[in-house]
Amino acid sequence: VRDGSNFLRDDGVWSDITKANGSFLDLTTQTVTSGSIEAVKLGTTIFSNGVTISNNSRINVSYTGVYNLQFSMQLRRTTGGGAKQAVIWIRVNGVDVPNSATIVTFQASSDYLVTAWNFFVDMTANQYVELMWTQDDSIELVTEPINTIIPHPAVPSIILTMNKINKYGN
Repeated sequence: VRDGSNFLRDDGVWSDITKANGSFLDLTTQTVTSGSIEAVKLGTTIFSNGVTISNNSRINVSYTGVYNLQFSMQLRRTTGGGAKQAVIWIRVNGVDVPNSATIVTFQASSDYLVTAWNFFVDMTANQYVELMWTQDDSIELVTEPINTIIPHPAVPSIILTMNKINKYGN
């Protein structure tokens, strides 16, 4: 039995079969004061279908399901010489997700690092997830403009996609 984008499973539970996805990025250099915590900003929507951005950082879902959140961020250390770190993790509805943090270490000034990974996140309709970050020295999420000397497109500070990966809700 089907009702719009829902169907009745064999166990009598209504499930959502809607595909949901979104692609987002940010073209600003983002900073956080050493030891403070900030949400990673997402200022540009490439496309959105059931996954949207609010408050410049909250990735909202319209449908219950398991989502694959994938991202890459370009980080740069602007000053200093000894090893320093940045930490990145996720929050769902304002609560840190256990065991989701990763530490990246910079050895010198002007080092660039790209962090890229994905999370499977079980979400219910109208929840949101955020990428959080902190750092202990002059580290920033950096964007770079189009380059005509060594030709390449602009480099966003973050590129993020989120896709509902299970067909039938939870």
